[in-house]
Amino acid sequence: MRQSRVRFFGVTVAVTILLSAANAYAGHKFAWPGYVSRNADGSGYAYGSAAATRGSSDSNQEVRCAVTWSSASCTIWDAAGNALSCQTTDAAMMAAARTFTSDSGLQILVNASGTCTGIYVYNWSSFAPKTP
Repeated sequence: MRQSRVRFFGVTVAVTILLSAANAYAGHKFAWPGYVSRNADGSGYAYGSAAATRGSSDSNQEVRCAVTWSSASCTIWDAAGNALSCQTTDAAMMAAARTFTSDSGLQILVNASGTCTGIYVYNWSSFAPKTP
């Protein structure tokens, strides 16, 4: 009796492992479309991933940063064509903007004068891949 319970338990564990292996997942994936939130004074925040905005069905969404030796400028457009831009000469924010690639996500925080108060670049494997 004891031996049959052990055997039953072993078979149950083996079947459970085999069935759960059939439910393998390729990882978390999500799109991060362009989003713009602007306050009445012009300040606000915006975010989006380069792949999601490029692959969007509209022709408005875009995420971009340009960095020179002395400044950085980032702009994000949403599906409605609303844009939020900022510029900075802050070395740390310029360094963050330099890490932005066509596979990145970007978030910017902007004050009323159009100066970046935050540039956040996200290089996550969960962003959806680029499409033409």
